[in-house]
Amino acid sequence: FTKIAGEAFVALPAGVKAGYTWSDSLIMDGVKIYRDYNIKEISNNIATVALTGTQITSKTIQQMGAEVLVNLSSKLSGEFKVDTGSGVVLERTLVSEGNGTADAMGQSIPITSKITATSTGKPL
Repeated sequence: FTKIAGEAFVALPAGVKAGYTWSDSLIMDGVKIYRDYNIKEISNNIATVALTGTQITSKTIQQMGAEVLVNLSSKLSGEFKVDTGSGVVLERTLVSEGNGTADAMGQSIPITSKITATSTGKPL
């Protein structure tokens, strides 16, 4: 639930203005995520927030009975709109572009990824 709530709500301090910045990070199970946020503008109690960051993945997974070491470094970018009163994220777009390798059985396989995710919410 915490992961879902973290994507659906953003608690902004009272009186926040355009130009306000903050950072967060998440380190868990072989994944490190570092994100920076910047409020671009606030209009009609809707804050538009830009996001940049990095995600570093280094973990072993099981694939068809073999251990695969995945090493992936990704750049994150995106933007979201949040209701400053309720904290509900109304729209979100996130882009992740990464490069790395999957190493298994003496072989190293290159990985390139690009993921674009969008989501919408409704005001409370």
